[in-house]
Amino acid sequence: MDIWGYNTWVVWFVVGFVAFIGFIVSNVKPRRDGLEKAAAKNGLAFSESDPFDIPQRYPGFIMLNQADRGHAYNVMHGTHDNHSIKAFDYNYKVAYRVYELSAVIFDVKANFSSVLIYPKYFEFADIPTDVLQPAYFESEKFNKAFYVYAENQRSAYDIVTPHMMEFLLKHDDWAIQLYQSAVIVTKSKDETLSPEDFSDAIKFMEAFLKLVPPYVLEDSKVSS
Repeated sequence: MDIWGYNTWVVWFVVGFVAFIGFIVSNVKPRRDGLEKAAAKNGLAFSESDPFDIPQRYPGFIMLNQADRGHAYNVMHGTHDNHSIKAFDYNYKVAYRVYELSAVIFDVKANFSSVLIYPKYFEFADIPTDVLQPAYFESEKFNKAFYVYAENQRSAYDIVTPHMMEFLLKHDDWAIQLYQSAVIVTKSKDETLSPEDFSDAIKFMEAFLKLVPPYVLEDSKVSS
């Protein structure tokens, strides 16, 4: 064995490993520090890991089920605007590629039929069309900007009212899904939110829920 060649290989391996660790530390720690500050600003707690087992707790959310295995981390959680909230980073692997995104979940006192609303540039890999059917609206402008899938047409039309369409067209970079007693929002299927964007996501969710007609919430409570 060429001892000098072996030693050179070891040196390069160590240098590469140290550089990798340095890259991780220089990128991960500042993000966590920023998210921890964002959590405190919004009156939320922060956990580097997932204390709720989010993928298992919300199995019906399409954006968290684009692969067999994914996990949440950097979880901000607590109560906001009388709702239990979880804001987090999430990654999943498809083939040899790892995707990362960020999302916010509001738990609500309701039992929604599943409704998925997302901008047309935001393609999902797998939508269960045996469960969710496409819904279309009189507004061609809205139909050109968004896809809507729902368990039944009435649920889609109850949620996506003219006022809701107007609101979504002004905020056409968010994907939303209502499912049972929770609502999730994300801005990208392959990009994490900045700490500031998390605050924007929370504000967006608050405004979205205020536009859900009260009779929808009351009807869903009765059916729960």
